[in-house]
Amino acid sequence: MKTWVFIALFVPGLVLAQTLAAVDDEILFQARCADLCHQLPDPNMLKAKQWVKVLKVMQKRMQQRGVMPMSEQEFSQILAYLQANSRQ
Repeated sequence: MKTWVFIALFVPGLVLAQTLAAVDDEILFQARCADLCHQLPDPNMLKAKQWVKVLKVMQKRMQQRGVMPMSEQEFSQILAYLQANSRQ
């Protein structure tokens, strides 16, 4: 009985963790930016270096508004997506 309870509690959490780890960068960008704050910008509107500054400003704005800021991993993933799709 104890084994079944452990499996019933542990497996869904493990599946959720694996699912979250596999989140695509673009989906994360949509979830953290559009769903919370504003319309999504076109990544091609800025150069790769410019996105670093923009994301740092967005981090500050999120903190000022009481929104949980991006984690380091989220920041890196979103930046990677934006830079990969930025204008050259």
